[in-house]
Amino acid sequence: MTHHNRSDFCERTGKKRFRDPREATHRLQSLQNLAHNLDARGEAHTIHVVRKYWCSACKGWHLTSWVEYGGPANGVAA
Repeated sequence: MTHHNRSDFCERTGKKRFRDPREATHRLQSLQNLAHNLDARGEAHTIHVVRKYWCSACKGWHLTSWVEYGGPANGVAA
């Protein structure tokens, strides 16, 4: 069983908190590669992360499916 440090998650958003942009970028690329491989095999998935962003609440980095700041385009998450 994996134990998570309280600081591993943002209290405001509940999202995984990455301590630096390099860590967030690495995870973003890993998830995007996984999604690409699942797509290539025709397997369904819910991976739609497109970018990282700085969170002033937890002073860390998060991943999001929103292409632009402020919300998803057309009101629908990517």
